[in-house]
Amino acid sequence: MTLPLSSNDYQAPLVLRINRETWDHVFGSIGARLRALEGTEADYDAAVAQLQSQALSVITATITDEITAQRANLDALAADYVAFEATMNDVLTGNPLTVLTERVDAEIIARAEAFEALKPISYEDLSANTALEVGGAYRLRAAGIDLTLPADPADGDSIYIVGGNVVDPTKVNILGNGKNIDGAASIAVGPSNADVLLWYDGSQWKAKYYEDALGVNVDVAGNAGAAVTFSAAGGYNYHTVTLDQASTFTLDSGGRPSVQMYVEIENGGAFPLSWGSTINWHGGVEPTLLASGKNLIGFITTDTGASWKGVPVWDES
Repeated sequence: MTLPLSSNDYQAPLVLRINRETWDHVFGSIGARLRALEGTEADYDAAVAQLQSQALSVITATITDEITAQRANLDALAADYVAFEATMNDVLTGNPLTVLTERVDAEIIARAEAFEALKPISYEDLSANTALEVGGAYRLRAAGIDLTLPADPADGDSIYIVGGNVVDPTKVNILGNGKNIDGAASIAVGPSNADVLLWYDGSQWKAKYYEDALGVNVDVAGNAGAAVTFSAAGGYNYHTVTLDQASTFTLDSGGRPSVQMYVEIENGGAFPLSWGSTINWHGGVEPTLLASGKNLIGFITTDTGASWKGVPVWDES
């Protein structure tokens, strides 16, 4: 028996006889194919449903995160609005002048604080041995006293000292207290004309001297003795001395890189005198000093006192 085949599009052969056997065979095959199609359709519907569920989950999660972020922004805006509304209510329901007054008061306080910073320095008078404090400003009221610097200064610490018109020429000693001052353990300043700013550079104290209105800080040495050193360490740039015996004079820059100094010598030619410093005299000749009378000699160094240039300036002859 010849049955319809797929190769001829299931057309019935010319010799086909329809009987029960043929009928059952044909429609049994059709039924099997229909049931297979129905099973495929069910699998397809399940796959579509699963994809829809997964897509919905992803979309829901994304939207939820975005909604949460936007809600936080809205909450912040709402808080800002509440604060603004409260401020406006204070202005509108209260006295607007109060707000302006508060701002003016704040400005007045700020300007008062700035003016306070411009007030003159308040000096502490010194008339006895004293331990100086960082940031202090002091005025000398006595001679022959010892002033001790702080033991543990920090880089940038400073102290200011001025003279107090003390007649006594005896010097005031400033002690380094374990730290050097321009390379020395201590310096001496005059109680009448001292005007020095001390500051710590991290390793030693540095001294900045301010000359008085005439630009002359006088150091009265009295009689020379066998040796005397004329030092700029105390800010002195004018020294006076009387030669009373054979003596040696030495110049000291006090650690300052460049110094201009004058020495007024009385009776300098009465006794032998030698100079302990390296001096390049004007004209290459050491000046002749008066045996009775005064000579004024000027000196300058630009190499921290390693060498000096010397020139006679004036004499009483």
